[in-house]
Amino acid sequence: RHFILFCDYLYKGYLQLDETIRLGKRAQSNMLEEMTAYEWELFSRAMIDIARTNHKEVAGKVPVSKTASKMLDLGGSHGLYSIELCRRNPNLNSVIVDLPPVKKYADECIAQQNASSQVSFLPSDFMKDELPKGNDIILAFNIIHGLNPAENETLAQKVSASLKDGGIYVILDQIKGIGGNSQLSKATTSYMALNLLHQAGGKTYSEQEVAAFTKKAGFKKTELKKLNAPGFGLIICTK
Repeated sequence: RHFILFCDYLYKGYLQLDETIRLGKRAQSNMLEEMTAYEWELFSRAMIDIARTNHKEVAGKVPVSKTASKMLDLGGSHGLYSIELCRRNPNLNSVIVDLPPVKKYADECIAQQNASSQVSFLPSDFMKDELPKGNDIILAFNIIHGLNPAENETLAQKVSASLKDGGIYVILDQIKGIGGNSQLSKATTSYMALNLLHQAGGKTYSEQEVAAFTKKAGFKKTELKKLNAPGFGLIICTK
């Protein structure tokens, strides 16, 4: 329900799509900087709707070592991915790092899932603020598509500095070129690229592009894992 309502909200913005195409960039400031309390709720609950469709699948594809104990969930919002990963790995503790307006929804999900002993929330702008150090895993789910290449390089460097040696940076996103010959997956990533350019000045990235900016940050290797949703995948980067 909330995802459909959020899509309706986004589609109204397409009245100005011609201006974005003419300029080659979003004419207004970043969408997140303009959102009202109602729009934050619509966005947050839409993200909860989406996460409920795949959080178990995603958690099953993240390689968590037996010794892993500290995880950051950048822009984790509701925290459902953190909650599921911690449920499967009792020694793991996760800190959701996100903007203050979404704390309400993280607290709600944490309480509903009785996960407060393993999952907590840190109100912070992870692009501007220092990240806690000594982490085994850092998640960036639906984050890189909202950043330009230079910002993604900067984030990868911050993540690398925050991880232990051997730690992993796990990216979930729409991955350009992941679908092979599937017309649906091609359409999904192409549409998302247009939507991201128009709504937030972002874009979709290929596995090769992600590997390039994470390698610059000191990551040794990347591994792509496809998800069931067309055009979506995990990229696991090992420090």
